[in-house]
Amino acid sequence: MVKEAPKENTIIVHITGAVKNEGIVEVKENSRINDVINAAGGTTEEADLSDVNLAYEIEDGQKIYIPSVKDKEEQKEFIISEAGEKVLEGQKDRIESKKVNINTATKEKLTELPGIGSSTASKIITYREENGKFKNIQDIKNVSGIGESKYESIKDYISI
Repeated sequence: MVKEAPKENTIIVHITGAVKNEGIVEVKENSRINDVINAAGGTTEEADLSDVNLAYEIEDGQKIYIPSVKDKEEQKEFIISEAGEKVLEGQKDRIESKKVNINTATKEKLTELPGIGSSTASKIITYREENGKFKNIQDIKNVSGIGESKYESIKDYISI
């Protein structure tokens, strides 16, 4: 079954685990985990939300896992970004630093990267509009103003 592209100002996420209706849900941009849970019909009685940040803002393409009381020992992943990095985990490392997706990030999000100001963020956006999505993170060095040293300072904070 082919899912329609998301409507403007909406995103699509995959939710699994202790929710009533696992699967793909469409929610408004800037939605929180709580909104995704509600879109999936709410949690089951076995859900354990003690380690889930219900206020966490989700992004298009993420997978969210809602743990059950049985999962507490297993430390399952809660959210995976579109690039596949763990965003939230179980008890040990609840939050891994969230990487900025250089193919989808807004100008404001790009300026959160070390050494990336408004001008360079605009150049990144212009580059991807003119050349398509970055194929790998090293491609960001093709953007005017991003050389090897700037790349070295941001490479651990970016994804595609």
